[in-house]
Amino acid sequence: MERSAFPPIADYGFLSDCEVTALVAPSGNVEWMCLPQFDSPSVFAAALDRDAGRFRIGPADVIVPASRRYVPGTMVLETTWKTRTGWMVVRDSLTVGPWHHVDERAHRQRRPPSDWEADHVLVRTARCSQGIVELTLVCEPSFEYGDKPAEWDGVFEQAFKK
Repeated sequence: MERSAFPPIADYGFLSDCEVTALVAPSGNVEWMCLPQFDSPSVFAAALDRDAGRFRIGPADVIVPASRRYVPGTMVLETTWKTRTGWMVVRDSLTVGPWHHVDERAHRQRRPPSDWEADHVLVRTARCSQGIVELTLVCEPSFEYGDKPAEWDGVFEQAFKK
């Protein structure tokens, strides 16, 4: 039987800020995310097509995690990898912040708003908890379900060359 390049849907971690969602593969790859709303065109869609955008943070030499869990009481996904040289922990979340529309109602709200509102921000942190781990970071957004590749400006590229 031939193995699929795509993990089973049950293996993905699910992130949400109540307006946007993301799917995180066990490899540490964000393979589905649409912005600024759930029904907007995709930014990352590797869950549909491997060339349709992805965002991976994880160890360079290990794809299969040692464990995955949600931090208790949160929607923060924690993925842990064991490598030959150490342990790495990546935490992923979509942020929610205080309500800031003081004088107007948000047009996307169909019911009275709470005190919190979606920020539409994906936060990814990586920490080496023991030893030394070589980190891989690959951010390749591809908009409109892979139809429009991203173009990086020189300022962003210069920041990572230093």
